[in-house]
Amino acid sequence: MEQGLSVLGESVAQVILHSLDTKYSLKERDILKKPDRFVEVLQAMFGSGAATIEKLVVQSICSTVGLDPNSLDQPTLSHCMKQVEKAIKIKKKTGN
Repeated sequence: MEQGLSVLGESVAQVILHSLDTKYSLKERDILKKPDRFVEVLQAMFGSGAATIEKLVVQSICSTVGLDPNSLDQPTLSHCMKQVEKAIKIKKKTGN
């Protein structure tokens, strides 16, 4: 998550994560479990700019797990996380 936000700059990522925790009670470790809540908070913080930040985070997550972001039916963080979970389960089953 931090890697995706870091595209905006390390200090910006830290400010966002700190604000998520202190102002919105959303800890970094909980973001992946509550992607819709994370997007809501981004919208509250950045308005229409939240969509760009969400896209950067999705691209970062996809890159990290080897998933093509263009293969997502819906380019949302929530959908991305579901696809990542599926990919991880498949890898565990096949042992790859």
